[in-house]
Amino acid sequence: MSSDPKPFYFGNIMSDNEETNSDFFNWNKVAITYCDGSSFTGDSQTTYNGTNLYFRGARIFDAVMQELLQKGMGMAQNALLFGSSAGGIATTLHCDGFRNLLPHASRVKCLSDAGYFFPSKKFEDERNSFTPTFQGLITLHGSTKSLPKTCTSRLSPHLCFFPQNVQQDIQTPIFFLMSAYDIIQVTWTFKRNETILSCILDDSFCSTEIYRVLQDFRQEFLSLLPNQSNSSSKGVLITSPSAHGQETSKNWYLDMVIEGSNETIAKLFRDWYFDKRGIYIIDRYPFP
Repeated sequence: MSSDPKPFYFGNIMSDNEETNSDFFNWNKVAITYCDGSSFTGDSQTTYNGTNLYFRGARIFDAVMQELLQKGMGMAQNALLFGSSAGGIATTLHCDGFRNLLPHASRVKCLSDAGYFFPSKKFEDERNSFTPTFQGLITLHGSTKSLPKTCTSRLSPHLCFFPQNVQQDIQTPIFFLMSAYDIIQVTWTFKRNETILSCILDDSFCSTEIYRVLQDFRQEFLSLLPNQSNSSSKGVLITSPSAHGQETSKNWYLDMVIEGSNETIAKLFRDWYFDKRGIYIIDRYPFP
């Protein structure tokens, strides 16, 4: 039985199809396999049951970047760093560092897809939520030194894993793509509420009370987003149907009724990336 890894699927923004991906089809594309569990921030080692464990996420990211620079990435005129979910967090945390590697490029931007997680103050159970998970992650991986110092100088390190706390200090243009009812965010926030989780997956299970709770949850999320006046440097596109990872799904090319017009997520992002217009769009569709 072969142990060779499965080939990475280069689709959507990484596709070489000129018809569907006309702006990015002929770019050089690199997929960094996510294997460290810390959004590429870890640098520690420990012993567990007599086994030495090494966490090297930060070193992996740096080593890949250096190899790419040696292979010619430093000559790029346009560059994009993007990731989904934990990769979206990594993109947020490494965005400025990536830009600093390419001082001669004319356009360097970042795309964080499904990585705008937040600790809900209204609904999250502090004993079973993002907060203790990120606290444990940072301790185990030794991530503090890899987090933005502009954030860790003000807040506890685990809070610097949340985009709301680092976005103000990011100098590189970054685009946040997120569902207002992101499946992972909702699952972590309402872990013990089966009725809400059922509603997210199938609206036939929804009730007026659940709708009200989820609308309150949505409003809390929207209150954390970057200031709208920064739409040229901080792009924002918040969709409504529950999803997780839209750049890596069929949603990327689906026509979406947003702000009264039919436009794809792909087109909205392209317009922002190539400086055709600022994008700060909150889908008004009342889902769920």
